[in-house]
Amino acid sequence: MGPGNTFDPVWTLMTMFTIMEVVIVALLVMPMPSNKVRGMVQGTINKFWHSQEYVKKTSWVMLTLNSYYVYDSARQLIEHNKIYAASCEAYSLALYFQRNLLISGGSVFLFFVMRRLLDIQGQLFETRALAKEAAVQQQQLLDSQPSGAPASEQHRKLQHMLSKLDRAISNVSGDGEAAAAAVRAAKLN
Repeated sequence: MGPGNTFDPVWTLMTMFTIMEVVIVALLVMPMPSNKVRGMVQGTINKFWHSQEYVKKTSWVMLTLNSYYVYDSARQLIEHNKIYAASCEAYSLALYFQRNLLISGGSVFLFFVMRRLLDIQGQLFETRALAKEAAVQQQQLLDSQPSGAPASEQHRKLQHMLSKLDRAISNVSGDGEAAAAAVRAAKLN
């Protein structure tokens, strides 16, 4: 309901889109019990995004629509604030513009957060899978080698796996110092 108490279906669509974004962001931010669950959640959302072309197009249309409404609501709010009126109607109109600006701006922000979280979760899943594989290979190597034995083909494979893990960690955004230190320690052993 806007000025004049008219129903605007565009705001209903934008609110539903924002609720969908909130649900997806909540799924991506919540703690995951294991890397397998992380891979399932991230993979399902990513597969849905990439396999359904209408989802991409609808999301980009909604982003464009939300961006326009951010501009329009901000413009109307600025114009409204230039005209001083102390009536209750003026305050309710200003509140209407502020609400619209908040809904559309929040939706634009959540869209970019959602896209970035999908990238980060995918990188984290791949890095943890590589780390687990490297740890398993290192343990197999340690179990199969007698102490003081020369380096074998398995050792070279392990070094190759650790270098892949090191590259993957350097590609992950954020603070990867602890993981990088663990990889360096594993290389030294």
